[in-house]
Amino acid sequence: MRPRTKPSTSPRLDGRPLVIRTLDLGGDKFPRFLESHHEVNPMLGLRGLRFSLTEGRPLFETQVRGILAVAASHREVRILLPMVLGAADFGAARSIIEKLARDQHSRERPKIGAMIETPAAVLTIHDILELADFASIGTNDLTQFILAADRNAFDVIDHHTVLHPAVLRAIKLVADAGEKAGKAVAVCGEAAANPAVAGLLIGLGIRQLSMSPTASAWVRQRIRTLDSREAEMLAGRALKCMDAELVRMAIWN
Repeated sequence: MRPRTKPSTSPRLDGRPLVIRTLDLGGDKFPRFLESHHEVNPMLGLRGLRFSLTEGRPLFETQVRGILAVAASHREVRILLPMVLGAADFGAARSIIEKLARDQHSRERPKIGAMIETPAAVLTIHDILELADFASIGTNDLTQFILAADRNAFDVIDHHTVLHPAVLRAIKLVADAGEKAGKAVAVCGEAAANPAVAGLLIGLGIRQLSMSPTASAWVRQRIRTLDSREAEMLAGRALKCMDAELVRMAIWN
């Protein structure tokens, strides 16, 4: 994110929110100029915010400066921090952003949100929401870490499903925490783009879904015909299921 993107980005938004996620490097997403960085298990190494607060801090600060430049002409710019583990690392990143905002004489700091993608973040969600302005549940990584099933490993692909009751209960926990704190909670990932699953997410208390433009029409059509009371009843049944297959049967029957 470079400051020069500001003129071509902001005018097209027409007052709508622009959420910019900071660098989510690590795991299988290391750029060539960092290829010398080797880890035995990169998926559980310097990822997301952990990388941004250590080796990747110069890159993180450069991106934040660019975001702040965009925010100077667009009030609804928001910053989303990936792979948050708890209030401590979120607070450290927020302090860096606030300092950079002061250095650039920003009139108002953009809202800062937390990506909830780890069991640690789920279990400390109340602490995180004391500092965060909003949260977004990243279902792809959250599912992977809760179920100990690599989403890129063919041998366990059948085990990697957001419909597993453990994942659904985690989403419900975060949604309830957001409602209690008065903070918006969104869901992003493949789950949000599935019309049937989107209805289940709404029943769990999620009110914002993030997906590709190509999927939005189908999901929007599903939501328009959705009875919220039925969605809540479906979610209640799904949360009591013993496995993902029973959840699938509850959704499609």
